[in-house]
Amino acid sequence: MRLEIIQSIQFIIIAFLCYVPTVTFSGWFEAWISKKCGDDTPEQFGFLTFNPFAHFSIFGFGALLAGRLLSDYLPFLQDIPGWGRYIPVSPSEFSKERAVIQFHARGFSHFVLTAISFVALVEFIKLGYLNIHWKIADHTSASVASIIQVAQFFNSLNFMLAIIYLAIGTFRSVVFYKWPDFYIFFAERFILAMFILFSVVVVCAEIFRLIITTILTVILYSMIG
Repeated sequence: MRLEIIQSIQFIIIAFLCYVPTVTFSGWFEAWISKKCGDDTPEQFGFLTFNPFAHFSIFGFGALLAGRLLSDYLPFLQDIPGWGRYIPVSPSEFSKERAVIQFHARGFSHFVLTAISFVALVEFIKLGYLNIHWKIADHTSASVASIIQVAQFFNSLNFMLAIIYLAIGTFRSVVFYKWPDFYIFFAERFILAMFILFSVVVVCAEIFRLIITTILTVILYSMIG
């Protein structure tokens, strides 16, 4: 029982260390891209900042903890990553290309974080602290092993968020192209949008997963030769 408590505390610390920089950077990046695209709505709501309190979501972080700590009781939450606060945007219907960029900004930011952490993990492989199957070597010190565990969780978290937000960004782009004023609610639009959401997310999530996995594989083999 005591070991389980220690492992739970360890996970909470690792999750917090990964969650805060993840949602802070991705939230700021989405707001920054929106600003560059001529939409200052995120800035007006206070999201164009590196202040983590502006991006921290109690529900998102809570879901991340619940999915791992309560996986034996709530298995359907096990793979749900923690998300940051929703950032409102008001893209111009006269520049749909910029709107597409805005909708995919958050997903792209998570992809960048995934790639950076992946490169760090490959360096650990080259140094002999990790094997090719991502297992920590027995001779690795406790401090280095802790850093690797944080990097692994950070990579896993951003990998999942990149897939999800890129798929959602595709959905939002499809809807925006058809109904630029979608934010004005209509019941029939909502029903059709939910159908499009399910179809696009299911298909695109798998596509983006394959694309990101392929890119990371190329990075791996190019770095270790």
